[in-house]
Amino acid sequence: MQRNIEYLQKEIERLNQIVEAYDKFRELAHKELKESKKIIQAYEEVQELNRVEQLALYDKLYYHNERFDLEEKIKKLLDENPPNEEKVIEILKQEEPTNLKIYSTLFYILTHHEFSESEAIQLWEKIKKRQQEMQQQSNRHVSFRVAMLDYFISSKIFKNPTIIDIHLFERLQFQATYDELTHVFNRRFILYILKKELERAKRYKHDLTIVLFDIDNFKRINDVMGHLTGDKVLKLFANVVKDNIRIEDSFGRIGGEEFLLVLPETPISKAFPLLERIRDILAEISGEKMFFTFSSGIAGFPQHADEEITLLHSADKALLRAKLEGKNRDYIFYKE
Repeated sequence: MQRNIEYLQKEIERLNQIVEAYDKFRELAHKELKESKKIIQAYEEVQELNRVEQLALYDKLYYHNERFDLEEKIKKLLDENPPNEEKVIEILKQEEPTNLKIYSTLFYILTHHEFSESEAIQLWEKIKKRQQEMQQQSNRHVSFRVAMLDYFISSKIFKNPTIIDIHLFERLQFQATYDELTHVFNRRFILYILKKELERAKRYKHDLTIVLFDIDNFKRINDVMGHLTGDKVLKLFANVVKDNIRIEDSFGRIGGEEFLLVLPETPISKAFPLLERIRDILAEISGEKMFFTFSSGIAGFPQHADEEITLLHSADKALLRAKLEGKNRDYIFYKE
């Protein structure tokens, strides 16, 4: 009995390692995917899956990566053949005859709504029929998208649709998640991640550490060297931090020269080697003309707070102390 339990524990540990390795590969392959919220939710849910469910998840993630590639290909074809969805379908059938997600992916791009492949094929046929009817009635050419909009409204699939350019929609998606200048998470999304990671830390009784950064003398950098240099400083700092954190860590810009780093399953002591590495790299690559330093305040769950607002407030107090006591240093929050 004991031997079976040990075997099962090892098997679960091995599967979790496979999932973690796959997630890392997926991040490297598609670092610019904008569905960060789904990744976080999947990471939470996988902790509670049994072996069969985990194996099913592999297939789902693999399909997601394949679909990303197909989406990019369809968008490119749509740009080259606007607006000619029929030609796009024809090209895809010739180039990818074994792909069984062509119609559903096309409709997802056009509507941002999920349909199964069989549903998408049926929709395609019905919309093509509607297109022919509209052309006969109006005695002029009617594009597929016009017929699609008419079909969706009349059949009440969408109650109140809006029209937006595909690339503009992608831009809006990006802006909803990422900071425009540094391309790290924006304030809204990094705080959302903090909330979710804190909930997970409570549920599984894990450590959680956060680091609140502030670039030293940033106002002076802007005033003396100009705002373009200030922007370069922000970008350089963000890139160095991004390149030196784990895949499970999250990093975002809170505002101005302040950034937040969320370190799941990490005790406070483990944050210091990372901060020193970031400091050393910045000192090496920033150069004399753009040399700058940073200060940070560190706080953790469960020792300092169990709510995200209180945890942030604790890190902010530690950061203020670091600034007041000379800057270019990292302080842990402590109650006075």
